[in-house]
Amino acid sequence: MRALLFSVSLTLLSSAAWAEPLVTADGKPGAAASWSTSGGKIVLVVADGYDAAQVAKAINTNVKGAKAKAAGGKVIVSGLTEDTLVAKLSVVEVDPPLDDVDQLLSNLKGGDDEEGSGSSIRATKLADFTDVLGKPSGRLEGEVTGVTRSRFPLVMVSVVVSKVPDGVKGIKKGDRITVIPRVKSKNGVVDPKDRASQLNIGAWYAQEGDHVTLKLEPKPKRAYWIAKGFERQAK
Repeated sequence: MRALLFSVSLTLLSSAAWAEPLVTADGKPGAAASWSTSGGKIVLVVADGYDAAQVAKAINTNVKGAKAKAAGGKVIVSGLTEDTLVAKLSVVEVDPPLDDVDQLLSNLKGGDDEEGSGSSIRATKLADFTDVLGKPSGRLEGEVTGVTRSRFPLVMVSVVVSKVPDGVKGIKKGDRITVIPRVKSKNGVVDPKDRASQLNIGAWYAQEGDHVTLKLEPKPKRAYWIAKGFERQAK
């Protein structure tokens, strides 16, 4: 009798991150969570999910007379008074810099079980990726039992674990886990310079029955394990 597939359906609320003004039109916090004046300079505290460097760049580009510089999770602005700057920030918008995997995780919802559609495309064997996967003794192994694909390169792979390396906690042999390979991408465009991404896009072509080796991040996010490295083994 066919083994029960452990697969997960996903729903993306939106494939694009919505831009938000630094300060709303009525003067309330936006991407700038708070602000204050110190030593003649305005200090903006950037809201979670936004990048201070991008906020500083947006201010320098769009606010005449302002000189902004990122410092940790804050942006230091000089050249304008606080009231003048805040009034101008309502027309400055920034996008959350989430990559596609983070966007997927932030928008996952529960749904009906379904088996991921297959693909006849087979990924070719890549070069040596020991730097991504680590030593063989530290890799988890398993067999693919289901694949759920979203927009390329986002994919969730259900795996029955056959080997657990020492030091991996929360997983034992025989467990069924759902893995999301970490791919650095934005709006479906994969970073060509990121070694892990070049390996992990191979997960998109995974098929039921494939043997895979994985290097997992230490802790799951919700019910999903994030794979730093995902490699399909030749049959």
